[in-house]
Amino acid sequence: MQRGMIRFNIKREDDGSCELIATFASKGFCGSGSAYFDLAGLAKAAADFSAFPLSKDNHPCIQGGYFDSQVLTQEHLHISASPLGSTSRVRLLIRISTPVSETMSNELRRSASVEFSADYEQMRSLSQGLVALAEGRCEEVIFEEFYS
Repeated sequence: MQRGMIRFNIKREDDGSCELIATFASKGFCGSGSAYFDLAGLAKAAADFSAFPLSKDNHPCIQGGYFDSQVLTQEHLHISASPLGSTSRVRLLIRISTPVSETMSNELRRSASVEFSADYEQMRSLSQGLVALAEGRCEEVIFEEFYS
């Protein structure tokens, strides 16, 4: 059986921002989406994914899309991690959505999400990889799902 995976890439802008692109595939289900971030803010948020243990109330999260007065009004990319029950596993959630313009009906929006099971070592590695990606020390980060 092929493992589920997520591939992260960045397109850098000259102003210190970037487009973070996430592409995932798992058991015949796939999607790709992106959002724009400040590189320093992305690196800081990515570092939170290495926390051990993860808090039940305060989950690390990277989310981007359209903001209005610093309030996210349209989410285009969401990456979060939370404890998976009472086990030593982590639920890694990825959500992607297409941007919706003022002239487009919300009913025509496309979205996809997937949840992966990970252990804390995988989360540490993902966190370090995303920080390195934001800092320009690597070109892509790949997360592969663990099957038990």
